[in-house]
Amino acid sequence: MRSASGRQVRSRFTIGSVPPLTLTCVLPEDYPEESPPAYKLSCMWLGQEQLETLVRRLDSLWQENRGEAIIYQWYTWLQTELFEALGITGEIDLDASTANGPGFHHVRQSKGKVVVIGLLLVCC
Repeated sequence: MRSASGRQVRSRFTIGSVPPLTLTCVLPEDYPEESPPAYKLSCMWLGQEQLETLVRRLDSLWQENRGEAIIYQWYTWLQTELFEALGITGEIDLDASTANGPGFHHVRQSKGKVVVIGLLLVCC
């Protein structure tokens, strides 16, 4: 935000919650025995680098538990470890560079064994 003189202005607000993080999963036919779910994380208040940090950790959890159902573990980890994994201890700095645009939540079942699961993770 800029002032009338063109200087950058920062404002602080106290909020009770932030918009949810969304995890959308596609289960391939050989899940969980061989393949992990394909997935997408989206969040209005996290930047690309932060989302990539979370993606690396979800991939690591799959590798550690290969062959086992993983979605509930991902969900639990995101709910309990998200802020610690991103180094967020109190304040969240929101600016134009961190905003990813509107988030989404989509649940759809298709023919066959491929299923799309959408999970809304409410943070704070």
